[in-house]
Amino acid sequence: MTISRATQPAFSIKNGVRSVSPYYHEYRTPFKARWQGQSAPAILSKELGQTEAAIKCGIDSGRIYVTANNGRSGGPVVISGSDVYTHGLQGHDIIHNLQHCHEPNIRICSDESKASVLGTSAQGPGPVVLSSLSNVINGFSQIRSTNETVLSKHTAEYNNTGEEQRCSRSSSGIDLLYEDETLVVVNKPGGIPSHPGGIYRHNTMSEILGHDLRGPVWPCHRLDKSTSGVMVFAKSRATSTEYMKLFSAKTHVEKWYVARVKGRFPYKAISYTCPVFSVNTAGNAYINVSNQAQVPTNSTTDFYNLYHCPDNLHSIVLCRPITGRMHQIRVHLRNLGFPIGNDQLYNGEHQLNRKKNDVELQIYHEIWKSFPGYGVPGPDSSAGSGPSTSTNATAAPQPGGPSQVHYTQQEYPSTICIQEFLTENIKSQMNTLSLSRVEKDSRAISGTCGECSRPLYAENIDPDSGIWLHALALRWRRAEPGLYSTVGSVVVAAPCPPWCA
Repeated sequence: MTISRATQPAFSIKNGVRSVSPYYHEYRTPFKARWQGQSAPAILSKELGQTEAAIKCGIDSGRIYVTANNGRSGGPVVISGSDVYTHGLQGHDIIHNLQHCHEPNIRICSDESKASVLGTSAQGPGPVVLSSLSNVINGFSQIRSTNETVLSKHTAEYNNTGEEQRCSRSSSGIDLLYEDETLVVVNKPGGIPSHPGGIYRHNTMSEILGHDLRGPVWPCHRLDKSTSGVMVFAKSRATSTEYMKLFSAKTHVEKWYVARVKGRFPYKAISYTCPVFSVNTAGNAYINVSNQAQVPTNSTTDFYNLYHCPDNLHSIVLCRPITGRMHQIRVHLRNLGFPIGNDQLYNGEHQLNRKKNDVELQIYHEIWKSFPGYGVPGPDSSAGSGPSTSTNATAAPQPGGPSQVHYTQQEYPSTICIQEFLTENIKSQMNTLSLSRVEKDSRAISGTCGECSRPLYAENIDPDSGIWLHALALRWRRAEPGLYSTVGSVVVAAPCPPWCA
């Protein structure tokens, strides 16, 4: 059987929803230490969420196999057929999976994706604080420069004429904030993955943008699938490498986000430090960090209360992550008791998500018992469900304040081992999460693919439109010239989303 590997499968955009036709792609998954001695089918089922029927079909057809001894003398050695079931994975192994891919649909644009300048608020300092986007960011920024390059000029405050300039758009409807011979900056819609990974490849921002610009692009930094806003792409791999190195130097980069959170955020300006992790409910539920034995404890986010919304149920909060852990802002806001209003993962209404959050908070409570400085939620707090007075939520930098702020109040270890805080009760609850996940996913399945035996998901399910978390601005400074970047301070900003008003 000859299998065609489509470099660009057929796609269509209808009513703002982008659909990709099924295609074949070979996934190559390198060995991980925690897989030692386990079989490839066990890993595909337990951690990668594949069904037994799909795994059997893949092994029988030769699409799933293992190569051993990769990169060593005498390798690679192919292990296929029934031997895949008995081979214990070890170092230098790679799991190969030629998969018939069914990508979920994404919402690429909607009426709400149009550029919007914040309007006035019925209460709070909204009209004053948000009258100028540049002033909001400049007021709290620790990167100072008398000669700054502004890349995106889409709103009146960045336009010398005083007139709003609209963003240009790619052929797929993506707002282009800036473009030159080396970079392209977009206003990424929420709900679109930034780059290929997992079940998404062609319905991702880098692939869509590469198609529209008729040339490949590479991301210069990360931005969560559910988050909208500023994202920088490079037009060459070398440029991407240079900017990724620049952006990884936290002292020279500021990322500013705006969030709509549940409740009346009571803090004027705080810095919150707490380790970041989550529970992955796929397969057998597990702690979703790269190394459970060494989880960094320095994850810090600055929060600034901009104003309370007219509905009196939400607040608009400016967020600046000092470190860059996955879902850091979302986890920190949840831990403080003010989750993002429509965040189904950390503030969801579905039973599975409620259970998941409950388990995560139980683990955090165990951590807070040993390290109260990371913020134990309690009723004695002025924030209601937020941290008690022992929290590590300290005063954040104020306009014109010090350029360096120390966030840790106590001498705590630089890393902690999450396993030490998993009680038997917590482990038992984690085991039940996978069953709830299977039940939830089964409701969305409409049938099975006759070619690969993989489940097909109902096409009438509304695609993810993202959450109320928006990458508002990105500012960076280079002290020395690079091959593709110049000395000085640069800022690029995206329009504010309508939910800020």
